[in-house]
Amino acid sequence: MTDQNNIPKAGPFVSHDGEIEIEILPLRNTVLAKSTVENYFLMVVRSLAHGADLSKLTVNLGILIDRSHSMLGTPFLQAAEGAIALMRNLSGTDRMSVFLFDDEVEKVVEGVGADKMPETARDLRDAIIAGGSTNISAALEKGAATLGKLRRGRDVSKLILLTDGNPNKGLTEDDELAALVEDIRKSGISLSAIGLGLDYNEELLVKMTDAGGGFYYHSSRPRDVKKLFQREMGIVKNVHIRGLELTIKPTADFRIQEIYHYDSRGFSGEHIVTLPDLERAQELEILFSLNAQPHGEGLFKAFDITTSYRAEGNDEISKYSSFGIQEFSSDTNKLKQANTKRVDRALTMKNVQSHLIGTIQGIKTQTISRDEAYKQLKDYQKTLVMSGRTIEAMDIQEAIHSFGKGEDEEAAKRLTQSAQHLKRPKRKSDNNSNEGDG
Repeated sequence: MTDQNNIPKAGPFVSHDGEIEIEILPLRNTVLAKSTVENYFLMVVRSLAHGADLSKLTVNLGILIDRSHSMLGTPFLQAAEGAIALMRNLSGTDRMSVFLFDDEVEKVVEGVGADKMPETARDLRDAIIAGGSTNISAALEKGAATLGKLRRGRDVSKLILLTDGNPNKGLTEDDELAALVEDIRKSGISLSAIGLGLDYNEELLVKMTDAGGGFYYHSSRPRDVKKLFQREMGIVKNVHIRGLELTIKPTADFRIQEIYHYDSRGFSGEHIVTLPDLERAQELEILFSLNAQPHGEGLFKAFDITTSYRAEGNDEISKYSSFGIQEFSSDTNKLKQANTKRVDRALTMKNVQSHLIGTIQGIKTQTISRDEAYKQLKDYQKTLVMSGRTIEAMDIQEAIHSFGKGEDEEAAKRLTQSAQHLKRPKRKSDNNSNEGDG
């Protein structure tokens, strides 16, 4: 074991370009020396950009609208109206492309600005004729190819998928579609998705948007599509950090037990975590557990971190290195110190999110009673309100309302949206419950 005493206290680290800050917080600042221990670490990645200076930002947006038979009528008209409303929000050099898909993919417009809104509205209304199958993979490939062709160095490129069904042509397996989205994101294009109605697979959309760095939304009413499109536009307009990825490499005698909420892949002792886009003045939490072999007294480097990302206005990948430390001691006063409050709260959110997923499965499979499911949901809602997660708490309230009316499938889809959003970034200004941590 390498002696690593006298390591200075770590963080917060500010990247060389001044775009991000990384703070590393252990649950327990000091653990017992000469003993095998487990501790939790929380990495907080913050955007250091503030205000609304979007002069460098150009939006390159692609809308993929399902035109299978079930979308005929009001759903399609509302989706078209949502796309038209998005065009009204384009500014400067922003560009939007719209595609309709069933068995095949039809391009309605490519790389147009707000000035082309009347023609686009006419073309969409002329394209109401519904098709048959649902070929999501072809739509993703076509949309990504078009956005890739239109990309410029300062773009934020995003696809928004709207569907009311399951893929039954092209790639149809969840893992295949997630892998396709992951490849698309590596090219600098992220993905969000809206599931409309009750016949789509929300677990697939979660897996795809996790891979694509965006959000999954459930909409039970076609009239809500316009609002969700506009919400996504607000996010895209505010993006500061894209392609965010962490590589965590434990040092000798330390081992990562689990990384929560985010998929990671291991290679030669490293753990690579792909993370969502980060908006201006926003922060993201990554929680993981770390096992340590017995150490003598002192401070020891526990892991190294390499952060890679693209900052707003720069298409080049930036990289920055930081590290986490762990103190070992036999001093009972140090060992009795209170846990770090923010890490305690992150653990609470981890538990709520994992338990919420269990409740969703119980509702779907009817393996828990309605009374027990209702009690669990009310408990989750109370915890979220107390933790400042009011948006997710409102989602749970809507799910409770649906559940009370016997609309179990609607409730499950709404709860799945809430569970995914719990692991997504939130603006620092919305995170007042984190003030005053020691």
